[in-house]
Amino acid sequence: MQAKILTRSAVAAAVVIALSAGYVAGHRDVPAPQVISPAAAAMMPAEAAAKTGIPDFSGLVETYGPAVVNISAKHVVKQTAMRGGNGNNSGQLPIDPSDPFYQFYR
Repeated sequence: MQAKILTRSAVAAAVVIALSAGYVAGHRDVPAPQVISPAAAAMMPAEAAAKTGIPDFSGLVETYGPAVVNISAKHVVKQTAMRGGNGNNSGQLPIDPSDPFYQFYR
């Protein structure tokens, strides 16, 4: 009984040490955030903002004015094999066509 308690304690201590080491190693190389004053931000060129990956549409808005953008997507559903849901392989789907998840079982 004493050996079982000692083994459990050793395993628990090893887990805690491993998790702590992983946490410390994961957060060790994180650079401190840089604080930029509003005056310095106003002096930054637009090219620096473009390096962040955010597109700059301010020129388009100044030229053409604000606009409404319509984004649409088209999804083609492929027909899959029919599955019998009641065990007799009748070829009918095991779900009602009015069910919202019906498209996933077609």
